[in-house]
Amino acid sequence: MSSDNPRYGTVNKEMIRGWLEMDRETDGPFYALNLMKYRKKAVYADGRESDISGSQADDEYNPMRILKDLGARIVFFGEVMEQTAGEPLYDRIAVVLYPTRMKFMEMQRRPDFVDSHEHKDAGMEFTIVASTSPITEPHEQTTGTLALVVEEAHSGAAFDPSSIDGATLIGTYSVEGQIVGDERQLEFAHWIQVENTQAFKAATEGNERLTALTVSRIIDEMVSSQKA
Repeated sequence: MSSDNPRYGTVNKEMIRGWLEMDRETDGPFYALNLMKYRKKAVYADGRESDISGSQADDEYNPMRILKDLGARIVFFGEVMEQTAGEPLYDRIAVVLYPTRMKFMEMQRRPDFVDSHEHKDAGMEFTIVASTSPITEPHEQTTGTLALVVEEAHSGAAFDPSSIDGATLIGTYSVEGQIVGDERQLEFAHWIQVENTQAFKAATEGNERLTALTVSRIIDEMVSSQKA
């Protein structure tokens, strides 16, 4: 199954065309935010028998070496601990820092990426991959639980992380668009340090404009990557 036509989401061909027409001098770094929901059992497009889970298939995909070759790197990776708003219910979150959009496009054409992509396609039920850029100065992370709030575009009042009791905003990222995903128009991704998870839940639960979740930190270089 080609990454041009995956089963786990719709490729934003309009945005990709804009990237291909972009002046190389105006291209630059971006953070690819990945929200991942796995199949319970991997389903390969070629019909082969498989007894592994969706997350195990995605582990087989593992693009670390390819990313290094491109000058990209994973700056955040974690498991979802609790999701208080939004659908579907995600399993993992990852953020990849790419040096340019053209490097991201180059990755799609690499034979080693094409070969390994079948595992991601087998394991992933749905994913959003969004191009994001920081619009606030990063705040040093301290103690507490890390939370992510992805906000959809809306004519009403914007989500205010400071309204959550005991919360500290680590950084807000604007969303250029979904590279892969669905029809939702995403606007901001807020990374928040939460001292009171119940207050976070109360502030986000039931909000149809948000995807809100708390996450573990397996890899976490978000602040240092912005300062680099």
